[in-house]
Amino acid sequence: MSGLKVLVTGASGFVGRHLVAALLARGCQVRALARDRQKLAAMPWAGAVEQVVADVHAADTDIASLVDGVDALAHLAWPGLPNYKALFHFEHNLMADYRFIKGAVGAGVPQVMITGTCFEYGMQSGPLDEQTPAQPSNPYGLAKHSLRLFLESLQQQVPFTLQWARLFYLHGAGQNPNSLLAALDRAIDAGDAVFDMSAGEQLRDYLAIEDAAASLAALLQRREFSGVVNCSSGQPISVRALVEQRVRERGSMIRLNLGHYPYPAHEPMAFWGRTSACNNYWEQNMGHELYRVMDLPVLQNRTFADAHSARASACADMVLVQDEKSGLIFNQAFDPDKLSYDSDYQNEQAHSAQFQRHLQDVEGIIARHFKDRELIEVGCGKGYFLELLRERGYRITGIDPAYEGDNADVIKAPLPVAWACRPMPWYCAMCWNISPTRGRSWRRWPRPTRVGRSTSKCRASTGSSSIAPGSMCSTSM
Repeated sequence: MSGLKVLVTGASGFVGRHLVAALLARGCQVRALARDRQKLAAMPWAGAVEQVVADVHAADTDIASLVDGVDALAHLAWPGLPNYKALFHFEHNLMADYRFIKGAVGAGVPQVMITGTCFEYGMQSGPLDEQTPAQPSNPYGLAKHSLRLFLESLQQQVPFTLQWARLFYLHGAGQNPNSLLAALDRAIDAGDAVFDMSAGEQLRDYLAIEDAAASLAALLQRREFSGVVNCSSGQPISVRALVEQRVRERGSMIRLNLGHYPYPAHEPMAFWGRTSACNNYWEQNMGHELYRVMDLPVLQNRTFADAHSARASACADMVLVQDEKSGLIFNQAFDPDKLSYDSDYQNEQAHSAQFQRHLQDVEGIIARHFKDRELIEVGCGKGYFLELLRERGYRITGIDPAYEGDNADVIKAPLPVAWACRPMPWYCAMCWNISPTRGRSWRRWPRPTRVGRSTSKCRASTGSSSIAPGSMCSTSM
């Protein structure tokens, strides 16, 4: 959703600098706020944002001016980290944050995203999803959890969208120099022979900051979503394995002095993030981005009365992402409000003899790989190919919101979100629109595909569906 204007607090911090970059890459406008003018001006994106130097916790801060004209607030600022045990987290930060956010909402900000912490779960072990009750056991986790409860109460008085992203262990450029991987890199760079660490048996959830920032940016663009989301990889790894992996990547011979430090008392030995079933969609934001292009025509088969109307037709963005678990590919930037299927939309191509020969070739591929399987055709148009397959004995259901016939096997509606967010009960889902990787090797994709040839018409439209040939697909939601 290009054009979204976001105020990012803590913009020059570890998470903030990457979130600003991710938002700019998605075509958003950013007002970047930080306390340190020089640090803010030194950011690589400084010239592309509106810079604001302010302390959101200061009693005299003009909150209404800070949020004037923004569509969403991404509140990352929280001083005093990584001292998780200090009492000032709830003695000062908690109420100062609440005052600022309440002021922003009161000034008309309709959407607020706040970064929480995995420490809200306290000393609970194992996989932790958003339905796991919060049981904070240190002042930092307690303050964050209390802030969320305060804001949920505020929602009852002043309705607004509250998006709460619980961060697990993030790593990458700009991280705290005393964090594990930063300290290891520093030791390797210094030529140290030994690196002191704990025994490393604890299991943690580590996520690259670029992936976390992409997920947070995607969350902001889903403006209707309100609730808690774990920002995590979902994959536990031992601290020792993580360190050994980095040592190999660096080609270092540094020796690990295991057991030098005791295990932290404020963390359980093994815990990692999971995404609950009700928030299953957000797991897709941790997938791989495959293709990005801005301002494409929304409908490629619409007819217009004149050239001026055609040039003025709606455009939108396409950001194709593949989910790592299901293989689904979807348009992360999809905006359903831009679609209008009416009498001027014509997508039938079966009158073309060349296209009919193409369909015969596609049927041959399906016969080799999916004979006697139940099929779904997403974007079936007027149902020509669906009826051809049914005549040849296939069990197939069609889905297309622009369908004009009366075939009971066609659902005249977009693919339901609930279907696209879970593995579908069909063995093959065919999609007929964009194939952005045409001419590239499918081996570059993170999941192997079942069929080695594309069956798409290679149309460029943001109102289209997308699929790796032969894998399961979703509509561009």
